[in-house]
Amino acid sequence: MRRFLLTLLVLTALLSAPLSPADTVYMVLEQDSSGVARHHALDQSSVGDAIDPVILHIILNHPTDVRTAQVLWTSSNFPIVWDHNSEENDFRFVEHAVLPADAKIEYRVLLHRYNIELMPLRHTRLASAKDYGIDPAMMGQLPEFEYNIEAHLIMPDRPKQVMTQRVTVVGNPGAPAPGSEPEPNPTKPEPKPLPPNVGAGGGGPTAPPLAPGFTPVNKASDTKIVYVSSSEGNDANDGASPKTPVKTLARGVELIRGGKPDWLLLKAGDTWLHQSFKDLDLSGKAPDRPLVIGAYGDGPRPVIIPPHGEHGLKTINHQIKGMVIQGLHFYAATRDKDSNLYQGRPGDVDGINIRLAGGDGKYVEGLVIEDCKITHFDTNIKLVDDWSRKQGEGVPGRIHATVRRNIIQYASSSDSHSVGIYIEGSRDSVIEQNLLDHNGWAQTDGVEKRNKASHNIYAQWANGPLTIRHNYITRGAAHGLQLRAGGDIEHNLFVRNAMAFFTSMSNSKANYNVILESDDMDIDTPSERRGYGINGWDLDYYEVIGNVVARRVGSLQKPGIDVSAKRVIIRDNAVYDWQDRRVSASISYYGGNDSVVRNNLAKELNGGKEPSFVDPTRGLASYAGTIGLEPSNEAFLNYLAERPRGTWDTQIAPDTVADYVREGFRLKN
Repeated sequence: MRRFLLTLLVLTALLSAPLSPADTVYMVLEQDSSGVARHHALDQSSVGDAIDPVILHIILNHPTDVRTAQVLWTSSNFPIVWDHNSEENDFRFVEHAVLPADAKIEYRVLLHRYNIELMPLRHTRLASAKDYGIDPAMMGQLPEFEYNIEAHLIMPDRPKQVMTQRVTVVGNPGAPAPGSEPEPNPTKPEPKPLPPNVGAGGGGPTAPPLAPGFTPVNKASDTKIVYVSSSEGNDANDGASPKTPVKTLARGVELIRGGKPDWLLLKAGDTWLHQSFKDLDLSGKAPDRPLVIGAYGDGPRPVIIPPHGEHGLKTINHQIKGMVIQGLHFYAATRDKDSNLYQGRPGDVDGINIRLAGGDGKYVEGLVIEDCKITHFDTNIKLVDDWSRKQGEGVPGRIHATVRRNIIQYASSSDSHSVGIYIEGSRDSVIEQNLLDHNGWAQTDGVEKRNKASHNIYAQWANGPLTIRHNYITRGAAHGLQLRAGGDIEHNLFVRNAMAFFTSMSNSKANYNVILESDDMDIDTPSERRGYGINGWDLDYYEVIGNVVARRVGSLQKPGIDVSAKRVIIRDNAVYDWQDRRVSASISYYGGNDSVVRNNLAKELNGGKEPSFVDPTRGLASYAGTIGLEPSNEAFLNYLAERPRGTWDTQIAPDTVADYVREGFRLKN
């Protein structure tokens, strides 16, 4: 097999010539009719006439005194072939004295036909210190299919550049990618398909596969699948196939067996008006053999609009041994003032309500709420163990849940507190990679109202430690996160909350978060309008490491970091334009003699001047501009809220945007 080497190779003759800031050299790697790859240089006028197949174009310029490389344009008309049976495979970029030392090349692997990410960004240095490539072991994981492999060229203070190359993988004795529908090969039998994933990524014959990071659920030998379609179904059908779906949610639930790993799948793109999963008394067989309530077919999330005043899905005091709720849209349209179904916003109406009530030994284990969109309820997700709460501090809860990659917005109420996620009586639960936006308040008679007991996430004291990680937590009425029982708060983006987060009681870690633009609540008493970034007290141990806290926009002048514990660790944080002017402090703490406070960047630690950062204005708005959106927080958050079912775009993932902001808070040399 031919060996293809994608090369960012600057010829010695070109490098020896001096380049002015305006000079541009286009390098093209092509394959001619004889199969020989060759380089040649083009001037700008001939780029458009370059012969095919062009694999990549590279632009080299000299903006200052450091030569850099950027990908200008790419074509994937000619696919590279990666043969599992060949020892000569190579897919890498090689640079010789071109990229600066702090440049990176990272890779992203996507399914060609669906453009859905299959592997996260990742790069590997090969034998040469200047060679970057995809590890052959990584390629070896790919089943036969066509892929787009993106090479992301990342350099400080410059826009990310992306080159895309199409790669066809052959020679894998394993199965094709789920949903790939490979073309028949007359020379060998078609491989058997992998078991389909369900919910956000499939269940139906035309559904694309799940992106990485979603919960794969495979059909067990005793799984019964029930299909439901509001547009094509009939309750007289058996619901046993997409061709014979039942029509109503109630009939679908009737056909599901309790204590079995059954799947209840709703047709993508359908809407169930004035229907809900009311008083659901079902469970899977075990956490690894769960009941699945998900979607089938291509299209957007199935929409469930409950009757006015009813929950979207409710289960009260029922034991759950495995339940996956995946890829659905619970929409309280009768509580949305922008909907023509609007009837008002009464309290005690939840999108998903999982509650244990008695001390009878029941528990909730293996609950996964994933890839759902839940909007406009009083509380969008409520997980409560009443019995644990009544036992007092220190009694572990009986609910174990994972809430992942959901879009949770616009919880509000006209007569009670409202919350995006309310959790009480859980243990070791995880909330990760969600968009939690604008929960706890709504527009009333043209005026936005925010109160101090309504939050994006409200975790009461009757919980075991929680893990809150890699989320967007934005525009909460009061707190982005009220974590009364403590836990780990790591790698989140908090933007435009009245307070980013508060924690107490249990040992806690608040590490590597980005916190921007604290705002005011609508409270007549100015001292209660919040204004903190990181806040916490009454802990034995509180660790605050590597956070960025920047640009308070509200009126209340509180410190960016204000914590109290018997032992505190506060280090490697950057606080900018967020100072309590009463005491001239960006960082305020109380801790014992063994506390550690060092390597922080703040105004009072820099002779009364703000540190000289590379670009401290970075945030959601500026990042939106780099990806072609209107440069505003609202435009970016609206874009996040439209993420299609079963997809995960790393370009807009929380970690990507957090890294972009962090780059702005490096000190200038």
